Amino acid sequence: MSSPWQDPNQPQHWQQPEGQQYDQYGQPIYPQAPLEQQQGYYDNTASQQGYSEYPQQAYDQGQQGYYGYQQEQAHQDWPQGQPAQQPAQQFNQQQFGQQQFAQYDGFQQSQQAYTPLNPTWMGQVEPQNYTPAPNYAPTQPIQPVWTHQQARRTKRTLNVVLLVAITCIVVALLAIFLVLPNLYRAAGPAGIMVGFLLSLFPLAAVLLTVYFIDRWEPEPRWMLGFALLWGAAGSIGTTLLIQPVWIKLFMPDDLSKAEASQWLASFEAPPVEEFSKGLGILLIALFARKYFDGPVDGVVYAATIAAGFAFTENIQYFGRTFVDPDGGALSLSIIFIIRGIFSPFGHALYTACTGVAVGYAARKGNSGMIIGFFFIGLIPAMIFHYIWNSAPSLFEPTDIASFLGSVFLQSVVYEGPLIVLWGVGIYFLRKSEAKLTHRRLAEYAQSGWFTPEEVNMIATPAGRRNAMAWAKTYRRTQPMKEFIRKSTSLAYTRQRILVGASQRQNQQDEQGLLDEITALRPLVLG
Repeated sequence: MSSPWQDPNQPQHWQQPEGQQYDQYGQPIYPQAPLEQQQGYYDNTASQQGYSEYPQQAYDQGQQGYYGYQQEQAHQDWPQGQPAQQPAQQFNQQQFGQQQFAQYDGFQQSQQAYTPLNPTWMGQVEPQNYTPAPNYAPTQPIQPVWTHQQARRTKRTLNVVLLVAITCIVVALLAIFLVLPNLYRAAGPAGIMVGFLLSLFPLAAVLLTVYFIDRWEPEPRWMLGFALLWGAAGSIGTTLLIQPVWIKLFMPDDLSKAEASQWLASFEAPPVEEFSKGLGILLIALFARKYFDGPVDGVVYAATIAAGFAFTENIQYFGRTFVDPDGGALSLSIIFIIRGIFSPFGHALYTACTGVAVGYAARKGNSGMIIGFFFIGLIPAMIFHYIWNSAPSLFEPTDIASFLGSVFLQSVVYEGPLIVLWGVGIYFLRKSEAKLTHRRLAEYAQSGWFTPEEVNMIATPAGRRNAMAWAKTYRRTQPMKEFIRKSTSLAYTRQRILVGASQRQNQQDEQGLLDEITALRPLVLG
């Protein structure tokens, strides 16, 4: 029998079903043996109570324990039928919302009571969507489901399969009939080859940045590959389809060649290109929600799509300059400096605005809101893109030196602060991701799946570094890495459950992740 929703704002109204007792935080109360009969119970010099994580794992005093902790002599084994983890009643402190800290060999652990109230930016948990975390079987100790096999993958939903299949077909058609012919007309075979090689440098810079941002909860590589493919072919093809219609509807007829070129850069490229790139973000958010967990994921997908778009665009720019009879090595060097050195992150910065907006809406769990925030996020993306494309005309350069000077000034005065602002925003978004991970895994700790120390190990950068250093010492880096990754995915899966997004599928994924995490434990311990 599951407990009803407990309104965090009105705890006095909580209802308790018959036949099951719950504590004041809504957690089931199960009978437990006296502490002196429980294996792993120890009492250190600070009178900090704790439990050995595994029913058959004992430590001698002074022996190095799990994750490098020094634990004292373990007492009697758990009697059959007692949980292997610290019971929920011990983890729930009476000081609601307060923290207690214990020191283990210089590695500070915190034990924090969970409160179901969430900030709105984290995705408000609605009463009708609340379900308690699955309780670890109170009559069975943790047992590994296997020892050496690889952890099984959860099945992808039909929506994801349709997204990949249909989009790949569309992207292939766009690439064959629009993108490649356009590149061939602009640069020819030699220009395409040279442009391709030169475009690899800014592409690598952006993708390495994406890798750094995506370390906390990495997205599947095949999804990032899909995003890159959409940027390199899908968004370029969509732009080529929309561009003639946009020009016919909005471009004035009485413009000179120079004015028409500037109009295309300022009033056609920003709206058309940002919509085409953002469309890939929207597709992922709508049809692959299990891989889209918030603003950081939005930045990751947006930057990857933008990197693909800039890659194809750079091939055209570099290749066309290379084959231009009036260009030469000097012109090619200038265009490479502008696009490859001064502004490799331009498209990523603009499209990230759309990604953050869509990611925020995706965390709320409403498809209608996702579409609405998609159009809201396009507005700052188009504005930033417009400012960059329009700025050179404000300086009125008269020669190559003045043109390069204007581009350099534009990069320092405009794009430099934008990059700094982008970095600061990523930093705080990453902190919010860590807070969400801690909050959600604390629920599983209350149900017996994790210890409080493990929650802090997984949900803090310092804890992860210490855990990986310990695992490296014992050559268990890969199991530990998988343990952390699966646990983080579990936290985000629970978040999707609580906001009401595809609950049946996410509950199946939740149980699969719990099984895989349980199976990884003996591999981590060796």
